[in-house]
Amino acid sequence: MGDMGREQLVWWFEKYSRNPGVEIEARIKNVNRAGWEAVFKKLSSNKAWSNTPAERYTRDLIHSSGVRETVEVSTRSRSFMRKNRIVDPFDVQLSPSHTVRFAVASEDQCSEDDTPVHTWREKKRTTFVHKELFSFELTRVKQGGSAHEAQYGPEQFEIELEFCGQRGSVHKKEYLAESMIMKVKDILRQLEEVAAGGGDAPAPKRQRTTDDGLSEGQPVRLQPGTSVLLESAGPGLPAPFGGEMPAELAGKVSWAFSHVVPDNGGGGAPQVHIMSLPCALDARRYPLFYFSGTVPKASMVLSPPA
Repeated sequence: MGDMGREQLVWWFEKYSRNPGVEIEARIKNVNRAGWEAVFKKLSSNKAWSNTPAERYTRDLIHSSGVRETVEVSTRSRSFMRKNRIVDPFDVQLSPSHTVRFAVASEDQCSEDDTPVHTWREKKRTTFVHKELFSFELTRVKQGGSAHEAQYGPEQFEIELEFCGQRGSVHKKEYLAESMIMKVKDILRQLEEVAAGGGDAPAPKRQRTTDDGLSEGQPVRLQPGTSVLLESAGPGLPAPFGGEMPAELAGKVSWAFSHVVPDNGGGGAPQVHIMSLPCALDARRYPLFYFSGTVPKASMVLSPPA
């Protein structure tokens, strides 16, 4: 994702992240059944969601006025909403097969609408909420120009990531923007693995805590003389510093623990994966998680509170 798109997203979070009436969302386009099911399976295997994921079956009727009438199929209750674009969305090609649309909009309740209906959508959606900040919305949709077409039409598959922490978030705008980007990229990675034929073998589960109680996201510092073996800073980009950040620079960066690196029977010294917090090197500023890489576990210690 280019600097302009990242800066736009940061600005959105600065302006709208405290407004509960505004949605900041990312929609992944061109999702097929196999990719959708792989992502759904991966999310369903996680038991640490803030909510209890359950499928919600609704019927949307899009009126010619632009109002969306939603019918809860189980209770027959109805609601009427109008979605309003706040700023122009933008599309980013974040993987070879998928474009992602980032958008900001509001959904406002309105009175019952009696204008003609031009689109029917049968929707079965499951929502997974991560730490009361972001919701993964996976939806199976059938739609058409009539109720009959929507009921018997081909199934389509949608994946959206939406910020939902407007009421309680204390995180900085840079953290929220980078967190959304990372989550979108993780979904895209799963979709590309399926497209390449590697989706059947589940990825090994990451160990996100150390034996001495350090957990994912906690700030850490490096012992003097520690260099960092770096990964790519993004799809299609080379690893910074030729793949290794020298110790004199690594010591100037604030880091956060990510996960324990699997040993895979190698018998070497335990390794951990770390990621950078927002930082500046040689007058250039870098966003959250721009640098990520591996160091020996023994070289990493918990950073004292600021």
